Amino acid sequence: MAVRQVSAEIDSDLPGLVEALATSMTKHGLVELQVEAEGVKIQLKRGSPPAATTPASTGQICSPAAGTFFASVEGSPALVSVGAKVNRDTPVGFVKTPNEVLEVAANVEDAIITRLVTVDGQPVQQGSVLFETTKGG
Repeated sequence: MAVRQVSAEIDSDLPGLVEALATSMTKHGLVELQVEAEGVKIQLKRGSPPAATTPASTGQICSPAAGTFFASVEGSPALVSVGAKVNRDTPVGFVKTPNEVLEVAANVEDAIITRLVTVDGQPVQQGSVLFETTKGG
């Protein structure tokens, strides 16, 4: 995801910037986004979905190490997206650490990706949630 440069004209385009950020949140399945530039801080949070729409059997795919998460090899499409069926050995992305690049496997059986929690190029900690899943059935 490209980072939008914020200029000195931020005040005049604030509604457009907020709309663009909200659209990006929806596109990437984010529930929270914080941007700070030139003394202006924008924090957007999306409410939790009603309990009735949350799948009964959910799981998470987490980062194996601290580093930077990448959803694909540069120039290639993401390895998985919402709706993708995954199994224990399905590669879902990569975490680049200072010393190595680790392939992240789904490590869940018979599941479907329901939400992308971490976007491409985002720093992560060991155990950070990258994706949410539900049982594939």
